[in-house]
Amino acid sequence: MHRFSPEPIPVTAARSGVPCLCASRRALILRGHPGGLALWCSDCDQSVPFDDSRLPGPCLLEVRRFARQFDHIYGLWLESSEYEGWAADELFRAGSALNRLGRVVACHVSGTLPCLYALASDPTSGGDEDETVVVPACPVCGRAPAASARFPSTSALVCSACGLLLAR
Repeated sequence: MHRFSPEPIPVTAARSGVPCLCASRRALILRGHPGGLALWCSDCDQSVPFDDSRLPGPCLLEVRRFARQFDHIYGLWLESSEYEGWAADELFRAGSALNRLGRVVACHVSGTLPCLYALASDPTSGGDEDETVVVPACPVCGRAPAASARFPSTSALVCSACGLLLAR
C-alpha cells in the first residue's frame, strides 16, 4: 500500500511554518520528522534549525545521522510496498534499531541541554487526532509515565527512566 503526501512538508519548520525563535531553550525534544527535521524546542514545540541548536559538533553529527535515517525509513514506509512492514516496525516499535538510536542520541544531547526522545506514532492506526490516548506504561521499561514541567509545550507524558516523551 502506497501513501503519498499531497504536498511536501517544508524543511524549515513543521508546526506553524516558523522555526523556534526562543531566546533560550530549557530543553530539546528529539523527534524524527519527514524532511530531515529532528530537534524541537520544549517551550514552543517549533523546529530548531541545526545551525541554531548550540550543540557541540560530534553531538550535532549524531542528530543529523538520526534525522537522515528517520527520513529515509519514513520514505520507504510511504512509498514502498516491499519494505513497508519493515519500515513501519522501525518507525513505530519502541525497541527498533531506529528508536534505540534515537534514545542514545537524545541521551548524548542531554549532556549539553536536557533532551527527551519522542517516539513516532502510526498515523494509520485508526485513532482520532483529538482523541485522548491512555498511556498506561512506558513501552520500553513498563514504568508509569508522568507529566513534566520541563516540557510545557506538549501534553505528553514522560518516562524519565528511559528519556522518552510519550504521546497521550
